[in-house]
Amino acid sequence: MIAEVAILKRLSREHHWFDYLIDEELGEIPIGSLVKVPFRGSDQLGIVTGVKKSSPAGKLKSVAAVIINNFLDNRQLRLAKKISRHNGVSLGQTLNLFTPVRPNRRWQPPAPPKKSKRKQTGSKWLFTYYDGDNRLRHLQKLAAKVIGRGQQALILSPDMEHLRWLKKSFAKAQEWHSDLTPTQQQAVWSAIRSGQVLVILATRSGLFLPFANLGGILIDDSESENYKQSDQNPRYDGLEVAGWLQDIWHCSLGLFSVAPRLEDWERGKKKTWRIMNLGRADSGRILLIDQKNKPPSERFITSELTNAMVNCLSRGQKVFLYYNRRGSNTGVMCHDCGRMARCLDCGKTLVWHQDLGKLLCHTCNIKYSLPLPCPSCHGSNLHYLGSGLADMEKKLRTIFTHQKILRLDSDTNVDFLTLASFDIVLGTAQAWPLLNIHKFALVAVLSLESELTVPDFRAVEYTWARLRWLLGNSHGEVCIQTYNVDMEWLVFLTKDPPAFFNYVLTERRQFSWPPYTNLLRLSIKQFNQGQALKAAQQLVSPLQAKVRAGRGELVGPYPDYHLKERG
Repeated sequence: MIAEVAILKRLSREHHWFDYLIDEELGEIPIGSLVKVPFRGSDQLGIVTGVKKSSPAGKLKSVAAVIINNFLDNRQLRLAKKISRHNGVSLGQTLNLFTPVRPNRRWQPPAPPKKSKRKQTGSKWLFTYYDGDNRLRHLQKLAAKVIGRGQQALILSPDMEHLRWLKKSFAKAQEWHSDLTPTQQQAVWSAIRSGQVLVILATRSGLFLPFANLGGILIDDSESENYKQSDQNPRYDGLEVAGWLQDIWHCSLGLFSVAPRLEDWERGKKKTWRIMNLGRADSGRILLIDQKNKPPSERFITSELTNAMVNCLSRGQKVFLYYNRRGSNTGVMCHDCGRMARCLDCGKTLVWHQDLGKLLCHTCNIKYSLPLPCPSCHGSNLHYLGSGLADMEKKLRTIFTHQKILRLDSDTNVDFLTLASFDIVLGTAQAWPLLNIHKFALVAVLSLESELTVPDFRAVEYTWARLRWLLGNSHGEVCIQTYNVDMEWLVFLTKDPPAFFNYVLTERRQFSWPPYTNLLRLSIKQFNQGQALKAAQQLVSPLQAKVRAGRGELVGPYPDYHLKERG
């Protein structure tokens, strides 16, 4: 007999498996078994994905050893093949997602339990909420239903901080994430495979675990971009994979979101999905502050916000200020010739960090000294542009001289106990997972416009989602400073999602943007910009023919927004 083996390493997309002879002494090898095979001069691990009687190949090598029979089950293989086909990635590379634990002679995982004969009819739910506590109660209720049937419930969290917060409400849940040691991963993996664990609390990698009897998948904060793996192959959207896993197991699937993704909402409108709103918004908690025509002293912190902060602090309550700019100033420019200080590696504008006494590239994390004299004109008159987070902290300290103020960004290391001792927390988006946002009586967005300057047609949708998250998870007043209080979409912050989506879909339909079309972005990377442009231009003609045949449209080539990248 001949085994089709997917090698567990990065290979070109057409190399899904290789044929190997099964010698008689090895006996029958079940599909899904983990084996060792000779491959390109060394022994490699692989998964048996098929067994057949003949092969079109010539002389075949033999399977060297069987590490463990039935290491992956049929459901895991079906999901792996689906991801492989969908993303154009080799099956072996995809199977690496399913094999974070590798058995050896000292550790052999338990056999999976017998399959349940009970048939499941999986339902799909999209739960929208405005009260984080109400969402949590519903999450616990649904998980209890699954456990009550003697089945496993998978609860997905977008990040580690959120997972630790959920753990307080699911004390008996078994955690699964990349911070576990190999020994811990082996123990958890085995317990899930044997059916001993009924509640699994995991990050997105939990989708690839060896479930014994999966009864429900519950995804909290489903709008989070952390459910997407976009930095390495195989790239995937965790919500899409969860849908495939739900179809394979015929289990229930629930998405919980204060601000659902537009594509999830469109999917939820289909007959196979059901949508439930877990509570209405309280519009009285929002204060929009117009920054137009303010004196220079109120450019960043208006008198209205100052008064709201004073009232809050006088009651002994806490304030969180959101400002999504690290550093002391957003840039340094030569006043004589206009030259901006930029990173020599990626070309991005450098940010001045006064506490470091250095210019820092937020892409490459490279530090630079101030460019004196100017490399272009040899002048020495530097102009500091804008206000970063550190500069905003200085302004706050001049206003609130007796309060304890903490600047919280990716440059700051702080624990929860330390955080609780501060009166005012000033933070970027990186601070959100660290905060128990409901403990702040006042939450303020200092610059709404800084959220909308991203060159992305989804900028308004993303900003709406962030603001909805703040409103849904905080219990106090929310102040939003903006130069344009008349922006139409702001009125939808306190309305149910359909009102906002109907507004956005009108624009999407007008410009043929998703979900009315599918966008495919092709990136050409070269060490030389001219070579990259030439390679892109060579693709235009063959792509144009394909696009015309499929009634599509080709745009470009044009320079990437991130023209250079680290390395």
